[in-house]
Amino acid sequence: MSYVWILPWLPEGVEATRPYFVRGWPKFERSLAGLAKPAEAVLDFGTMHRALEAFPTSLLQLRALRRPPELPEVFASDLHTKVFTQWEDQAYMVEKYREAFHRAVGCHEQLDCSHLGWGDVEAKELAMVLPLYSRLRELDLRGNRIGAAGVAAIAAVIPRCETLQTLDMQANCISLEATESLEAAWLAAEKHWSGLKLVSQHEQK
Repeated sequence: MSYVWILPWLPEGVEATRPYFVRGWPKFERSLAGLAKPAEAVLDFGTMHRALEAFPTSLLQLRALRRPPELPEVFASDLHTKVFTQWEDQAYMVEKYREAFHRAVGCHEQLDCSHLGWGDVEAKELAMVLPLYSRLRELDLRGNRIGAAGVAAIAAVIPRCETLQTLDMQANCISLEATESLEAAWLAAEKHWSGLKLVSQHEQK
């Protein structure tokens, strides 16, 4: 597996005219990495001390924060707030992101979003794109912090996720009421009950 390295700072003595996170190209490149690579393959070296005094003992310590994929129109809107040396680049990035987005949602059969620290905001963002994953069979959201509002957003789009067979929501912050609502939506969409995983063996004890 190949890795994407994010280097948001410059070497000592080199002055940046524009901060990393306000520039258009880093936004574009990071967004493409999120579409094409699993979370463990995108490493953010900005989490380390510039002098690299202590190299991490595990690559997991460098795993970049990840958000759900953005709809092309949302990406274009956010990109408009970034700065460019050549403004013509913006139209190029919007078109290339659109192509990459539709290619990604058209081929993924599994989506691993486990242990990413996601809450209701991220769950709502994910729900906006889930129905576009035309071949998605398995969605793993274990070990996040998704609550009732996030569950409601996902439950609302389940009927439109026709190929989805497995949804793992174990180890989240889901109330009994939210659990029952999600179960009802799952069964109403005529999906097999065994494909919905809500309670881990540890929680059952």
